[in-house]
Amino acid sequence: MNEKLKEKTREALTSVLPITVIVLMLSVTLVPMEVGTLALFLTVAVLLIVGASTLFGKILTFEEAPQRLASIVLGISDDPHLVLLMIIGVLYVLGMFMETLATIIILVPVLLPMIIQLGIDPIHFGIVLVVTNNVAMLTPPLGVNLFVASRIAGISVERISVAVIPYLIALTLCILLFTYVPAISTWLPSLMGYGQ
Repeated sequence: MNEKLKEKTREALTSVLPITVIVLMLSVTLVPMEVGTLALFLTVAVLLIVGASTLFGKILTFEEAPQRLASIVLGISDDPHLVLLMIIGVLYVLGMFMETLATIIILVPVLLPMIIQLGIDPIHFGIVLVVTNNVAMLTPPLGVNLFVASRIAGISVERISVAVIPYLIALTLCILLFTYVPAISTWLPSLMGYGQ
């Protein structure tokens, strides 16, 4: 079992390393030095975060964590509103450590059958999932948007993390609003003939 984990770790690292080297070479040779340096730091920081979250995602998949999560959630409650609230909580926690695309790729195949079984509109769930993942990109310690904003503004990630708290509260209230009032997120797809 450790050999599979070592292999997955090696795959993740070998997929990030060549991209980082190419970006380093291009940013130094093709653009002026100041812009190149900023682009270099931004790109390397983002790629390291994406690489680390990809590795974390592979480990979660290897350990069958998404399947365990689905069974735990359904074991706690089969109320659709409570299940959506638990999923939002899990997405916030995962968003602190994983990149959005990795979270979606890992969780959707496990959560979607459970969502359909509970009678939740898949379009509504998809909107909740994507928006919650985007908000999670603002949460420390691995909020990619925090690192990008930090580099561009030239201030510390800690200072930006504190400044973003009111926005996180407002965005969380918005997520809760359209989670519990599905008509907000499904009226347009329904108008076009999609959804339940």
